[in-house]
Amino acid sequence: MTETKPFLENAWYMAAWSHEVGEDMLRRRLLGEPILLMRRQDGTAVALVDRCPHRYAPLSKGEREGDTIVCPYHGLTFDAAGQCVRNPFSEKIPAARSCAAFPWSSATTSSGSGPAIPRLPKRRRCPIFPPS
Repeated sequence: MTETKPFLENAWYMAAWSHEVGEDMLRRRLLGEPILLMRRQDGTAVALVDRCPHRYAPLSKGEREGDTIVCPYHGLTFDAAGQCVRNPFSEKIPAARSCAAFPWSSATTSSGSGPAIPRLPKRRRCPIFPPS
């Protein structure tokens, strides 16, 4: 039997107020997942799973170096898209070492001129058949 989740997947959820997300890393839990929120140096918001894919250490406990995050456990470095960009123990970047990044949006544009939340793609609805 499949487990029923108490929330909709592939939907928009509020993670923080815009003024809460800055250069410092902000840890939140959203729908049971640890999420790391921050802004890149150009002001663009970033949302990543707050978990290193190597040993699951919380990236929010690591250090920021510009727009990258250094994992506190082994020092793997991730960019704002969640891709591993540096391995301190080898010149090779470990294959499949990335953490999930999430799309983000704001209820208004930076100028405050109106909605900036993109519409999710229309979904095909299941047909409804009358009872037999």
